[in-house]
Amino acid sequence: MSGLTPPPKVPLSFLAAARRELGIPAIENRVYRDVSLSLDGYTFKNCAFYNCDLQTALGNFTLDRCWLGDCRIYFGGHSPKILKLASLLDDSFLKQHCTVTVAPDGTISIY
Repeated sequence: MSGLTPPPKVPLSFLAAARRELGIPAIENRVYRDVSLSLDGYTFKNCAFYNCDLQTALGNFTLDRCWLGDCRIYFGGHSPKILKLASLLDDSFLKQHCTVTVAPDGTISIY
């Protein structure tokens, strides 16, 4: 198999952008209680999560002005390794690139 060039790797951010370009609507104004759900592949706008198990393995999700109350967050796939690596970074990098936007009303946004 020499001489073959492997296909280029497609970053997950490209897939999320492609999803937006296709006009796939966001999930808006929903309230989730006592459920387990995967965030991956979805955009949640103005949603509330109460006592939920939230899961991510890819990180390709968006929370836009959402409220989380008594939720548990589970990281799958390679997420735990990424978190461990990020823990080695200095605080200034984390504050600049890894912060959650918290609005005065307590809702959060993660883009």
